[in-house]
Amino acid sequence: MKRKMMFIFVIGDGMFLVVEEIITQIVNTVKKREDRKMTQLKRGMITAMLIITASLLYMAGCGMPTDSSGESYNLYHGLEKVENAAPSVSIHQGEAVGRDAWFEFTIDNVDSEIMAPGVYDGWCMEWNKPIAQQGDIHENLQMYSTYDQHRWKPLNYFLNIKDELQAEDPSLTFREFQAIIWLISEGPEFNLNTLSNDELPSRLMKDGEPRFDKQKVQDIAGNIKAEANSFEYGPNTAYALFMKTGEDEQDIMVPVDPSIISHGYVGGVAPSNDPQFAERSYPVIMADWEGPGGDKRWLGRNLGATDAPESFDDDDKDRAGWFFQFNNSGANYWNGGVGPGEGFVIGEGSFIFPPQADRSEWLIENDPCRISFGGSWRVPTLEEWEAFYIAVAISGGMENGLSTEAFESALNLHEAGEISFGTGTPFFIFDKGGKYWTSTPFEPVELGVGTILAFSSDSSSVGDKAAINRGFSVRCIEG
Repeated sequence: MKRKMMFIFVIGDGMFLVVEEIITQIVNTVKKREDRKMTQLKRGMITAMLIITASLLYMAGCGMPTDSSGESYNLYHGLEKVENAAPSVSIHQGEAVGRDAWFEFTIDNVDSEIMAPGVYDGWCMEWNKPIAQQGDIHENLQMYSTYDQHRWKPLNYFLNIKDELQAEDPSLTFREFQAIIWLISEGPEFNLNTLSNDELPSRLMKDGEPRFDKQKVQDIAGNIKAEANSFEYGPNTAYALFMKTGEDEQDIMVPVDPSIISHGYVGGVAPSNDPQFAERSYPVIMADWEGPGGDKRWLGRNLGATDAPESFDDDDKDRAGWFFQFNNSGANYWNGGVGPGEGFVIGEGSFIFPPQADRSEWLIENDPCRISFGGSWRVPTLEEWEAFYIAVAISGGMENGLSTEAFESALNLHEAGEISFGTGTPFFIFDKGGKYWTSTPFEPVELGVGTILAFSSDSSSVGDKAAINRGFSVRCIEG
């Protein structure tokens, strides 16, 4: 008599490993006349052997992943843990929410200079482990940076050329990119030459066939590995940030791009909770001029703007961004029309003379930059705007110029307009040029006024006073 025993282990993204162990020496010598105790002893020994075998197989497949050399791997070896960050991450499958990424991450509870709360593309680092991804929230994760790490050059090089690859070949999708990540990264072996279709993650398959181009994936991965050694890290280099989940879950990765910073809906800053104010991304400019702020990172467009201005007098309301009162974090948005009675201002319920009118400085707890991005982001000081204003154009400054010079500067400023008052009702004025708040009070101290950078086609100045209940543009600076 022969008995067949089968063990099934779930090891990842809907994929199954079937381990069939045929026991050929069971019971054949056990006769009816054998002593019952001897039969029980044999059965006990067989059971123990199977338990040990199953345990070893489980550790190899789930608990103790191995790389291609058969040695255990450690994603976090030598990596620096991001301090003061224990984010909660809500995970969706990217394709389910219309995102060209393996996952969509909504990240909260993070206050770090390298990442702000918001919505990000997300990727998987361990293809042979599962993770809850139907909007499930994973809390108190540990974050590790791969910046300036030699062993992660292939992955970080890929993150810096990913958009270029897709621009050259629009047929590439998140499936090819995820497979490339698995191929070029340290971790569980992902060998497209040896893995059968049945063993591939289900999201790469449809009706038993691959939904990605294997040859393109292998070619791109090979080129990345060959070119990665010449890749150099710099201040605007994108890099991978790992987030450590549970022991039996796949660890995940979010790309960090210092040249771009984003935020989702920011309560206390956004004009309202309307979806149109929910997500913003901004280019980050590394300053290169003399004086205060000349070696710091600045937002490349106005806070709240959806895109960069197209001219110095661009009158698009979304490219203008949001408007703020001095020492007030609540933003306001012009919704069309110029002058009293034309259009309306979203957020006007908070557009009143601020309760901090007796204060002469912009308090950090009221700073929309700090609230939106965390870290050390803030409204620039008067000294920092002055240094930019006088800096020569070749270094990215405004060189004491007018609207054209402001627009052609590294900060790409424009005449966004302002929100003012008429008979106590806020209204928008476009033809008043560009006005940007500083965080510095007017000297000698005068209650109810702040200082601004102002420019138009006819004149410009920095440090002039303005009533704090007027709505002007805000740029942000880090550090």
